Amino acid sequence: MAIKDILTLLDTRHIDSSVLDIAAAVANKTSAHLTGYIPMVEPAINAIAEMQIPDDYLKSVRQDTEARSEKAARKFNERTEQEGIASETRMVPVHGAQAVENFTLHARLTDLVITRQDDPDNPEPMRNELIEAAMFESSRPLLLTPYGGYSGPYFKKVMVGWDGGRAAARAVRAALPILALAGDVHVVIINNATKNDPGMPGADIATYLSRHDVHVTIKNLQTDKNIGVADTMLNYAADQNMDTIVMGAYGHSRLRELILGGATRSILSATTIPVVMAH
Repeated sequence: MAIKDILTLLDTRHIDSSVLDIAAAVANKTSAHLTGYIPMVEPAINAIAEMQIPDDYLKSVRQDTEARSEKAARKFNERTEQEGIASETRMVPVHGAQAVENFTLHARLTDLVITRQDDPDNPEPMRNELIEAAMFESSRPLLLTPYGGYSGPYFKKVMVGWDGGRAAARAVRAALPILALAGDVHVVIINNATKNDPGMPGADIATYLSRHDVHVTIKNLQTDKNIGVADTMLNYAADQNMDTIVMGAYGHSRLRELILGGATRSILSATTIPVVMAH
């Protein structure tokens, strides 16, 4: 599947974050249209509380939200115009849970969603809920950049976490345009754990990728009692100077509570390079 339409969830508190860099890089390399999505989340104030809060305060909060959103839109438009990227911005006023529903509807009609991990010290409004929606409700791949920033390079050395499962297969198919850009792709299998993969682990995925002109190196890694799957993958990525990880997202969402598999949760919290995930 070609990447021709990208939805980028923009930051309003981290205007100069690396999410713009990687979104521009993907759009340039794939000739994709880039949409900057800005959810203007109204403060979560119930009707009773609102009666007790001065109008001037509510007005100030809303004006601040609008000002930060407009600044983010200007930064996005300046960057895309400078690089000649076909683009548009969508500033969407939303309330509470409506933000998730609206973003999900937009994300379903794109090829790739790009955003940044939420910064626990300076969080964006509803960022984790929107990441959860993109990951589990949109049926689209998600490219997540580290909240601490990332300075590149992009898509030169890509690591694929492979276990033969549905989520991993979806992630690989979604990332094919990115894998095709890479000069060095490593398919990493942990503890020989593959599903329905007779014979040598990784042989079938290597054959599949080669038919898409992606030539890979298969690495079978073993964990030990002190290092789990996620740390094994992250250590390998660091040792080999990988710049992107492609993997399946394991877990499910129930009643707004994000429940992730152990490796998924650990990599999302600890990665220092971009991660492409699909569920």
